[in-house]
Amino acid sequence: KAEAYRQKTGAYIELDSNPLWSVFDKVILLLNDLRSKKYIPSWQLDKMMPKRETVQLAYLYFIPKPRKAGTPLRPIVSSMNMPTTGISKFLDKLIRPIFDKHARSTTFIDGVDLIHRLEAYTTNGHLIPKTYL
Repeated sequence: KAEAYRQKTGAYIELDSNPLWSVFDKVILLLNDLRSKKYIPSWQLDKMMPKRETVQLAYLYFIPKPRKAGTPLRPIVSSMNMPTTGISKFLDKLIRPIFDKHARSTTFIDGVDLIHRLEAYTTNGHLIPKTYL
């Protein structure tokens, strides 16, 4: 089923070789270059630097959707330990507070948050028969 999904969508390709160490080396080179040019301090370099012992290539796996007809698959790409993960986490911590501040009014955190927001919307008299949900 997974192979059929991959062929049908054309969204994923199978790699002929493992690019992990090439990507790892490029990330190390670029981070060291940023540090040597004094664009980032050493503590930021340490936060973003990938660890050779834990780094791994992203991989694709599928989770079945048993409640749907034909049990289709949901593709998941795991990139938890990619060479760029440290950079991603560092930038998320840096940018997340700004994003959350400006996008909070239009962002639902989870189902409970959605219910609370709908209740407030109703309490404030905004939910009328012509409201589109």
